[in-house]
Amino acid sequence: MEHIGVPLYIVVRDLGPPVIVALAGLWLVAVRRPSWRGLAVTALVLYVTAAALPYLWLIAQAWLGFGGQTYVALIMTFLQPGVAACAWFLLFALVVVATPRRRAAEAPPSGEEEAPQPAASGADQGSR
Repeated sequence: MEHIGVPLYIVVRDLGPPVIVALAGLWLVAVRRPSWRGLAVTALVLYVTAAALPYLWLIAQAWLGFGGQTYVALIMTFLQPGVAACAWFLLFALVVVATPRRRAAEAPPSGEEEAPQPAASGADQGSR
């Protein structure tokens, strides 16, 4: 990584937490096997991609030789947060979409209603 001007410990410091979060998320998806696992995996991959995007961009600049131009930095300034925002919006969509399904699964079927509560005894009603 030194050939692009970034020490390796900086790369590890920047990419370590997103990779750990992605590995933990992928492990949870594998263990729990939710119905929306494709969306979760996509969000986790986007999250790691957003973290790695500045370094991928630097590598592309070094290989292609167009690093000294100002529009390159402007593109990266908007692209990296946009990819991270897409990952977070996907995770937010998971929370919104998955919650009603779980509640619907816990509810009794529409044909079977809960038994009515027994009427209160005369002692509880008091004088009327």
